Amino acid sequence: HIRGGRADENLYIIDNVSVKDPISGQGLGIYLSAESIKELEVITGGFNAEYGQAMSGLVNVETKEGGDNWSGSFSAKTDNLGGYPSNHQNTNNVEFSLGGPDPITGNLLPSVNLEIPGESSIFVNGYGLISDTHLPAAPTTLIPREQAYEPFAMREENNYSVLSKYTYRPIPTLKFAYSYGRSLQINQAYFDAIVEDRTYFPLDFLNILDKYNTVTREGIQQSFHVKQTLNSTTFYELTLGNFYNRVHSASEGKHYSEYVQPVDMDPILYEVGNDGEVVVKNGDGLWDDGNGNSWHDHYNS
Repeated sequence: HIRGGRADENLYIIDNVSVKDPISGQGLGIYLSAESIKELEVITGGFNAEYGQAMSGLVNVETKEGGDNWSGSFSAKTDNLGGYPSNHQNTNNVEFSLGGPDPITGNLLPSVNLEIPGESSIFVNGYGLISDTHLPAAPTTLIPREQAYEPFAMREENNYSVLSKYTYRPIPTLKFAYSYGRSLQINQAYFDAIVEDRTYFPLDFLNILDKYNTVTREGIQQSFHVKQTLNSTTFYELTLGNFYNRVHSASEGKHYSEYVQPVDMDPILYEVGNDGEVVVKNGDGLWDDGNGNSWHDHYNS
């Protein structure tokens, strides 16, 4: 929250393109790895005229570009190496980055006597995190929005992102850049207000978490950027961009018309009242079968 405003009053920009979900107001459309960030700017007031749709604050991110020399990084983390410790959350995190001069225009084309003036570079970043988290996990794999995404729904929380960027400078004062970012999140979103307006763990679904809602978030961001410096005090920028975002929440991948009313039948308890009458009570406050109480799907492009 910035300057007392609500979270949905902030604006999020990646490579000059807004990635704020215009329908829900949330800034959860694109997952961006910290390794792919070149510069991050947080503005809490006094926005320039180029920014709109922000009432509280602005988070402006510029992603990395490839350099004159090849460089990269790779990391892999786990809390389940050889089964130790015993209270692990079954978490694995893998990330890589690679950037450098474009091998096509720098090596391949000159080898066949084709030369393109200027310099060009590429940058690629990939990120993946899968975990059963510290909360109870569903006994079976989650069911995402599309069947093609099922291989990515391996655990309770599944987050993936890729980013690629191509930069071309025909002359030192002129730059063209194209970036493409895509992220996919599949989880049960225990603390996501989109699911039944909950902000807590769904204790009533504890015995049937596989029937609780699976949330699939997908975001795709593209931008084509031109920047030219005319002199020591003047430059101009042009950006063409597109942002696609889709949020889907459903129980067992069903349409809401296929939902079954939740029931609480077990155990069957017998209670004797003060007058000696036997009262039969079903259930323990936890659902034993049925589906969630919400279904959600929205997208924007």
